[in-house]
Amino acid sequence: MSVYSDMMVEALRREGVACEAEAKISSFAQASPLLMRCRFDFFIPSKKIFLEINGAQHFRLSKANPPMDFKSRVERDMRKRRWAWANGFKVIDVNMYHYREARGKCLEAAAYIKATPEEKMPDWKRF
Repeated sequence: MSVYSDMMVEALRREGVACEAEAKISSFAQASPLLMRCRFDFFIPSKKIFLEINGAQHFRLSKANPPMDFKSRVERDMRKRRWAWANGFKVIDVNMYHYREARGKCLEAAAYIKATPEEKMPDWKRF
């Protein structure tokens, strides 16, 4: 797990929210061969939420993230979201732009998950 994932686990524990790390799509329902090996960073069973911690490679081109890799990553992320929605799950993305704001974003997302009833949770929320 990454430093960001560790921060998220700490924030969820602080809020008393149970989670499972590295949730494989194949563990939940049938999926296309393109998705069978994919996973979400976390699953929160009490609210049927998949939680993704996204580093810059998910939303920004760079020398280390060439256009073809970026395009395929964005397409895969969208396929994962569509699969989750089609199977009755919600998705929360926590986008990490800078390390200095990461802890605050994790705490904000964890507090939101704890406080928001499942029926009021949007299909997709981004922090």
